[in-house]
Amino acid sequence: MKIAYSTLILFIVAIAASIAGDAPDAKAIPVFARKYNTTCFTCHTTPPLLNDFGLRFQANGYELPGTLEKFAQADQPIFLIGMVAQPMFQFSRMQNNLRDSTGTLPSATTSTSFSGVEVGLFVSAALGSHFSFYTGLPIDYFSGAQAQINVETANLIYTDALNDGTGSLNFRLGEFRFLIPYQHPVLLANPNIDPLIYTYDPFAKAANGSVLTKANTLSFVDPNFGFSAFGMIPGIGEGLRYDVGFSGGTNSDIDLKTSHAFFGALNQTVYVNNAPLRFGAFYYGGSQLITNTNPVDTVGGLSPPQWTNHSTRIGINLECYDPWTKRLDFYSQYLTGKDDNVDTVGTGYSETGGFVGVNVIVFPEKFYVYGRYDILNIKETNDNTNQIDMGFQYHLLPNVFVTAVYTITHETVMTAGVKTVDQTSTSAGIGIRFGF
Repeated sequence: MKIAYSTLILFIVAIAASIAGDAPDAKAIPVFARKYNTTCFTCHTTPPLLNDFGLRFQANGYELPGTLEKFAQADQPIFLIGMVAQPMFQFSRMQNNLRDSTGTLPSATTSTSFSGVEVGLFVSAALGSHFSFYTGLPIDYFSGAQAQINVETANLIYTDALNDGTGSLNFRLGEFRFLIPYQHPVLLANPNIDPLIYTYDPFAKAANGSVLTKANTLSFVDPNFGFSAFGMIPGIGEGLRYDVGFSGGTNSDIDLKTSHAFFGALNQTVYVNNAPLRFGAFYYGGSQLITNTNPVDTVGGLSPPQWTNHSTRIGINLECYDPWTKRLDFYSQYLTGKDDNVDTVGTGYSETGGFVGVNVIVFPEKFYVYGRYDILNIKETNDNTNQIDMGFQYHLLPNVFVTAVYTITHETVMTAGVKTVDQTSTSAGIGIRFGF
């Protein structure tokens, strides 16, 4: 859906004005905090990092743990909408480390950009006993074009199916992200830098000049159209969190012939000296239809040829807080993946990778710093990539965060024992995040 830029501005201003007038407490930001008259820190160590209460709130279908909303939002006087905006300046530099025949190092490529006012709209409300919904609407800006509102997530939730008040069994239907331990936007400052192991696309490196397109994309960290059952089972340690579901792919498409996948995850929480220790595992596997749009490259008389690729991702994760100060949050994840047929001759690619990181609470509810190290290896192409992220988030006001990030990425590719790719990319950015 597209709307004119001027209409978009009026729309945002109207929402902000209505939210400001309806908010019972200036510290209550955005939609959930305002809905329950509390602060974001009830659920977040720092947004978007969830604490234990936030995990239970999410596992209960975005309703308070141990509660079941009886009344539809339509019967209440206020319809709450949240909005997050983040303008950000960013500088990037790419250096090719391979020298030419004269021994000269190529000049680096640099660029500076301003993200504009990146805006996301969020709304969630009860539709009556057991039923609620959640919707996320990011607004994209394109130079010289109209702004575009996308439906990133939109799903109907059936809460507390067992009707026992624990939220141990809930259902979702629609467009949503699976509850993996670490979502790709988990970094505290930079929404544009994703973990390497999540963004790897084997089809971008197809051999023989093939031009491969996917009718639908499989990615367990992006919004998927599908169905899932999720919740947190009480009485097992400090809560066993699970999510199982069936996906039709990341494009909003119920045609399961072009793409479909199964997802399952378990995460257990225990406490060591009142500090949480979490560990778990997840599996994602399915198939997707691939088409080679190069008319010269034909197989079996088909032009363009089509075939099915099978994809699997298996990962384990560990997160622990230091049991003494409760201010150091260490987290890690290891993942293996395989795509068994990414071109017309049946070539398969396999990946291994993971990350380790730490979030440091310098001043609770005020100042946070983080660091993270990612690594990715693709066996068949000898592609090795390392990435370091560092940054901070400072809560200038209850609804204003100053964020900064620095990222350095190094990629090498070996072909027949010769280094054919050796490049280093750096990126630095600073911005302000507003939540209303």
